[in-house]
Amino acid sequence: MPRAPGRAVPRDRREPDVPVRVPVLPARPPSSQGVPQARAGRPDPDHPPRSVPEVRRADPVLQPSAVPPGVRRRVHPPAARGPADPPPPVEPLGLDRPARPARARGGVRREPHRGPGPLQLLGQRLPRGAREDRAMMTVPSAPADLGATAYDELADRYDRIPVENRINRLMRRASLARIVSTFPPGSRILEVGCGTGDEALALAARGVQVVAIDASREMIRVARAKADRRGMDGHVEFREGHARDLPSLRDSLGAPFDGGYASFSLAYEPDLTPVALGLHSLLRPGARFLASLPSRLCLVEFLVALGSGHPAVAGRRLSPIHGHKVGPYLVPIRTYTPGAFSRAMSPHFSMERVEALPVVVPPPYMNRVFARFDGLADALERADEKLRTRFPFRFLGDHFLADLRHRDAANGSPLQGYRSAT
Repeated sequence: MPRAPGRAVPRDRREPDVPVRVPVLPARPPSSQGVPQARAGRPDPDHPPRSVPEVRRADPVLQPSAVPPGVRRRVHPPAARGPADPPPPVEPLGLDRPARPARARGGVRREPHRGPGPLQLLGQRLPRGAREDRAMMTVPSAPADLGATAYDELADRYDRIPVENRINRLMRRASLARIVSTFPPGSRILEVGCGTGDEALALAARGVQVVAIDASREMIRVARAKADRRGMDGHVEFREGHARDLPSLRDSLGAPFDGGYASFSLAYEPDLTPVALGLHSLLRPGARFLASLPSRLCLVEFLVALGSGHPAVAGRRLSPIHGHKVGPYLVPIRTYTPGAFSRAMSPHFSMERVEALPVVVPPPYMNRVFARFDGLADALERADEKLRTRFPFRFLGDHFLADLRHRDAANGSPLQGYRSAT
């Protein structure tokens, strides 16, 4: 850039004089004069041989090694010596202090990820229906009566489940309250699938005569030991037997009974036809029978599956058979709607009442997450007590409690329909 006449450039603004040893070459002719052609035996002045170094201008910034040390010190002065700056303090990442919201794409603010919330945690507890079905079909050396075998191994630890599982305790408490209010003292009641006998012993303590059966021999052993310790041998009788064997137990059990119930046990039966016929032969006309079964439509499980990003699990209960984990075994169980259960028990029983167990509280297998949020759990339990008997919530629970009425005995033998069906 040409300098203006009469004006001197300050020394500190001048570019440093960098001596660089380069060959002096003639200037390139203008493009209008053309490029001279090289003659034989004479080098081309505009295209020097490769042995001649390329003409370069030393840049003190981009090529500091080509600059003499004295000039280099003026261009890159050494940094001032002194104590090093201390590193910034590292603050612990705790959940008790607020975090600055992160900027998401599209200009929408969202909270930073702090770990899964309640909905995502519940979604992690969801069973995988397809995987369960495959595992259920490939159980190694599965016995013929897998349910009885599974509960035989679980019998000594079975009473710990209501203590450790808050949701299971809620369901059992609601079921027992309905059973106690249905059968008055002095009644003779049949229980199908008694387990370790907690409900039978609770009724016996109120003056109800109970005959209880269960398919697990070890569960019956634990129930009898409980009755011995409480001194209730004369009020409750525990016997080993399947629900499907009720037609053949009529003479040994003694009929008729004033009522009966089956708490969470009929789902293990592959067919309810012999159960309905056996109860028809054992219950007096007009007797009531209460049954708790897994629902085919569970509102909370459906919403948790969709909200946590597992839509494939949302409809797993629509399959009539799926796996239920009992200890190390995956036992096949059946799910029902209240209408399907009513049709399975007809024409000998008619349904009078249905309530959900529970409806807004999650299923029992989500208990570990549910128990971590005490305030939310208390609120859901209060809401569940009000909604589980109302339409349409009474049809959308994890289980449902059906109240059936035994119709008058038909003409002929009560076992005639069972014999013709078999």
